[in-house]
Amino acid sequence: MPDIPVAVRALVAREARVSPDLVTDNAEMFADLGVDHIAAICIAIAIEDELDVKLTDNELERFRTVGQLIGMVEAHLYAQQREAA
Repeated sequence: MPDIPVAVRALVAREARVSPDLVTDNAEMFADLGVDHIAAICIAIAIEDELDVKLTDNELERFRTVGQLIGMVEAHLYAQQREAA
């Protein structure tokens, strides 16, 4: 399994078209990284494609920081692991 925080930060940097140095846990997706609604959807699609995690519309509306997004992805992966066990 990939290092989830590193993978999510890389996906955010790529999809938001910002320097990876700007993508910190406390970086606000919209205010600091300039992510708009379309970019947020692209980030969600990339997470689904590359990490096999589908975020709900409600979750997409709730995350504000990169750290919150990482937490959501980790929670989904933890739940998937529990279901598989």
